[in-house]
Amino acid sequence: MTSLRWYQEQAVSAVWDYLRTQDGAPCVVLPTGSGKTHVIAELCRQVVAWGGRAIVLAHVKELLEQTADKLTRFVDPSIVGIYSAGLKERTTATPIVVAGIQSVYQRAEELGAFHLIVVDEAHLIPPNGSGRYRFFLEAEKKISPKARLVGLTATPYRLGCGWIVKDKASSDDDAYDRLLDTIVYEAPICELISDGTLSKVVSKEARRSPDFSGVHTTRGDFDEQEVEKVFAKKNALESACLEIVEKTKERRKTIVFCNRVESARRCAKLLEEYDPDHEALVVDGETSSNERAEIVRRFKSEVGDADLFGNVGKPLKYVCNCGVFTTGFDAPNVDCVALLRPTKSLALYQQMVGRGLRRAPEKFDCLVLDFGGNVDRHGPIDLADPEPTYGDANKPWKKCRECGAIVKKEFAVCPLCGAEFSVPRGATDPNANLSGSASTSSVLSTDEEPSEPKVEEYAVTAVEYEPHWKKDAPPDKPPTLQVKYLRGQFSRPWFEWLCPGHPVYKARSRFESWWKSKSKVDPPQDAETAALYANAGALAKPTRIQVTTQKGERFPKIKWIEFGKIPDFDPSTVKTREEQDEEFWDDFAVFDPDSQSRGCEAPDGDAKVDASTTATPSGNLHLRLNCRQCRHWSFDELDDSRGFCSLYGKTADELSDEVGPDVCFEEPWPEEDLPF
Repeated sequence: MTSLRWYQEQAVSAVWDYLRTQDGAPCVVLPTGSGKTHVIAELCRQVVAWGGRAIVLAHVKELLEQTADKLTRFVDPSIVGIYSAGLKERTTATPIVVAGIQSVYQRAEELGAFHLIVVDEAHLIPPNGSGRYRFFLEAEKKISPKARLVGLTATPYRLGCGWIVKDKASSDDDAYDRLLDTIVYEAPICELISDGTLSKVVSKEARRSPDFSGVHTTRGDFDEQEVEKVFAKKNALESACLEIVEKTKERRKTIVFCNRVESARRCAKLLEEYDPDHEALVVDGETSSNERAEIVRRFKSEVGDADLFGNVGKPLKYVCNCGVFTTGFDAPNVDCVALLRPTKSLALYQQMVGRGLRRAPEKFDCLVLDFGGNVDRHGPIDLADPEPTYGDANKPWKKCRECGAIVKKEFAVCPLCGAEFSVPRGATDPNANLSGSASTSSVLSTDEEPSEPKVEEYAVTAVEYEPHWKKDAPPDKPPTLQVKYLRGQFSRPWFEWLCPGHPVYKARSRFESWWKSKSKVDPPQDAETAALYANAGALAKPTRIQVTTQKGERFPKIKWIEFGKIPDFDPSTVKTREEQDEEFWDDFAVFDPDSQSRGCEAPDGDAKVDASTTATPSGNLHLRLNCRQCRHWSFDELDDSRGFCSLYGKTADELSDEVGPDVCFEEPWPEEDLPF
């Protein structure tokens, strides 16, 4: 089973906390590349574990494939089905269904009832009218009146209506019927970059960009036809493409977002002309699914393909796209994003930049070349606000006059070039000049950490200890002791790693000093014993820590500044993990963890196992039968009286005289008894 990162765990907890106490529909905001599908998978896994049923809705088959793949890592693949015409699969009876909205929006009755409805890329739900999402949700509400809706997105806003959640929308705005009520969790981009989850993004000064100041607005965004005329002017596109080639000589993969197909095709030809060693291809809405998949495969590869004679062709370095690849495109090795189109859509701007946020081996950062003035227009991606309440003079960012970086307003010195910010004489507008140089602005409010160490103090609510084996470490390398400092339900925990069993004296000595200052017993010789003793109460309990982060250092330094009394502790009273596990199974008797056959099945000749969905006479959804002994489940066509538990090897009626006819199987929790 795949484990969740700290922010993914917090997102899942925030959803359940809201659903248990509120009647609305929550929204989770996670940046591109941070793993929304892991959160979706865990939500679905827990719903099925509670006896419910879940459906995940998405709009492109790439998202469906990614979600289904992640789900099969969390749950038994046999309970996950896909309903998508594009993927040529139409499964309706499984407890978890991953569905393309284009395929199912008129088929709610065919899919049956659900307890949880999850919408990926929730910003695509239209704010008003019918639309496919609304059509399906209205139909599903009649079938499953108690079903709960959850939305996930990287960009919780939509061009024209602003925020997609009700509580952030303008109070005087009654024009839109938003389906999502509130954002229950949002992972901060800068923290995910600092902890290594996402790639750093930077912006370099460009020589020249087209002038879009005379372009009109159509349907809320720049008129595409007029933008295309700007790019058709002499040397406009040529200058941009030449600069892209020059700025990406040391980079591997560049994705170019173009305004229309015409300019995308011209861009690809120019890139190949200026960089004859690499190939450039075009992807648009008319590109077939097979051709698109092949282009994506080649784009992810670092070398060219070999022909029948073994000759290796040019590697694919550039992909020029129009109207695609803003969602559902997963190529972690993208280390340059070129914006050859202006947009007034904050969501589109963030989705385009987001293509470069994923981490990859040997990828230090992602370069953003903005030829549309988008960074100046919308600000850094971590300070986005579709409905700002401040005026131009009170924006939470400012622009460095020396290098063009956009940073938080509190900075006295530019973190990129070191220039000092002078006190402004009057209000300035970073969007005032859209011509001249392409964007020199930073796509993050701080691209560099301040040179001085950052020292902060945090209250600690709990601390956890466990041995940690480094990924891909040699078998003989001992684990470290991982110390996890919790700071509340919705705050990122801090981590510290110590080396009890490390052969290097300095590392061992540091652990010994750390341990002796917090415990009365001698320091253990290995991480497993240290974690066992620490969790059993051998150490004092910290209540406040000091965290020092320094530019260039991989991990922060953590110091206990407030902690409780050092306890008396007897190591001889501590039980091993094996002894604790044995007691757990003896007490709860859920199932034998060593058994290779935990499922419940019908004996030969008994009722056929069918994954169909039926309703009980009370109207509650009857999806499965739980074995009261091993707690694993079978589908509802296994009759209680003939049900057979493969773990205990007995049918229910064999023990009916002693404990009744339902010894092996029982009905699932009724709908109203689900934890949410």
